[in-house]
Amino acid sequence: MFRESRCTPNIRSTTSDTGLLQINDINHTYLGDQWGTHVSWGMLTNPTLNVLAAAQLFDYWHNATGNGYQPWKLTDRTNP
Repeated sequence: MFRESRCTPNIRSTTSDTGLLQINDINHTYLGDQWGTHVSWGMLTNPTLNVLAAAQLFDYWHNATGNGYQPWKLTDRTNP
């Protein structure tokens, strides 16, 4: 969390990533389908929703690839 956002819940990157764990806009449709509601970047500035979104995405990747960290491993070789 510190590495992604410096623990700033309402941060928005120039690459369309939002909140504590920097959830990208490309994930809004998937999250909305899972949660049964429209997901916006504004919602993801809420720390609780941001962490829940990150957990949902981790579970997706863990189920799809056996490794919930898969999206980060492609670009960051220093962390699991």
